[in-house]
Amino acid sequence: GVFGADETESAIRWILMERAEDFVWEARIPGNLSGSFYWYRLDGPDGPCSLFDPDFKVLDPYAKATVSRTGPGIVVDEGAFEQARQFPVPAWQDLVVMEGHTRDFVAGLPREEEGDSPLGFSELEAYVRDDSFYPSSLGVNAIELQPIQENDSQSYGEYHWGYMTANYFSPASSYASDPRKGSQVGEFRSLVEQLHARGMTVILDVVYNHVGEPAHLMFIDMLYYFHLEADGTPVNWSGCGNDLRCDAPMATRLIVESLKHFVQFYGVDGFRFDLADLVGKPVLQEIERELKAIKPDIVLIAEPWSFRGHIGRDLKDTGYASWND
Repeated sequence: GVFGADETESAIRWILMERAEDFVWEARIPGNLSGSFYWYRLDGPDGPCSLFDPDFKVLDPYAKATVSRTGPGIVVDEGAFEQARQFPVPAWQDLVVMEGHTRDFVAGLPREEEGDSPLGFSELEAYVRDDSFYPSSLGVNAIELQPIQENDSQSYGEYHWGYMTANYFSPASSYASDPRKGSQVGEFRSLVEQLHARGMTVILDVVYNHVGEPAHLMFIDMLYYFHLEADGTPVNWSGCGNDLRCDAPMATRLIVESLKHFVQFYGVDGFRFDLADLVGKPVLQEIERELKAIKPDIVLIAEPWSFRGHIGRDLKDTGYASWND
C-alpha cells in the first residue's frame, strides 16, 4: 500500500504484488515516489506457528526510514546524498571507547527552545561541534552509541534504551527532528560526519538476537524468522520474549545487508553485537567476511553471552573483540 507524504492514511492505494519465477513478490509503480509512505499486508495459512494477518500493516524490514515503530516506511532516494567518506580507524590498542546514549550525551545541556521536541541526532551533532564536547576532554577517540536503529519506543518523547529493534535499516525516528520527512537519514549521516571531523571512530550497538514490538518479521513469516517451540511459542534465550533465527539464509542476508548499509551509506566504523551467542559464530563470521571486504579496518565487538551460553572462547580465531555486559 502506497500513499503520498502530503496525504492521510485514508488515501492509501493497495497494489497486488505478483510472484516472479525466482519466488520474489513484487509490484512496479511508475513515477518518482521519493518521500512517499508505504506498508505491506500479507496473508498465509493459519496454524500455531504462523501469525499471518491480512489486516496488519507490516513495516518493510528493508525500509530505509520509517515514521514510527509501526510505520509507514518512507521511500528514500539514496542517490540524493553524497557518498559517505571512509574514516581511518586507529589500531585497536589505541582506541579509547566511550559508550553512551544519544539523548544522555546532551541531556541537561542548555537549549535554545524548550518544548515537545526531544533530544536527538541534530542536538548531539551540535554538541559534538562545540568546544565543550566532554568526551574530547577525556582523550576519547571512539564513541559507541547505544542502539540508534528504529526501536519500539511508543511515543516521540519516550526515553528508550533502543535494544528492542523494530527496523534494522532506519535510524530511530524518535531521534529525528521531523520523522515524517525522514529527517533522521540526513541527521544521522551528519552526526557521523561531525564525529569523524572530531577524529572520533563511530561504533554502534546493534541488536540482532531478538526484535521489539510490533514484531514485523513475525507477520511476514514467524516460522522462518524465529526459533519456536513445538507449540509455536517463541524461544526466549534472549530474555526479551523472542529469539531471531539469525542463521536462516534470508535472516542472515537481512542482518548483513543492514550492517553494510550503515557502513557504506552512513560511514559507520564498527559494531558491538548484543547477546552475540544468539547470533552464532557462523553468522558472525559471515558478517566479518562481508564487512571487511568493504572496510578492512572495521571494529567488531561481540557481547559473547546469552542466557543459553557463552561463545567468548569460540571467537578466539575470529576478528571479534569481546565485550561483556
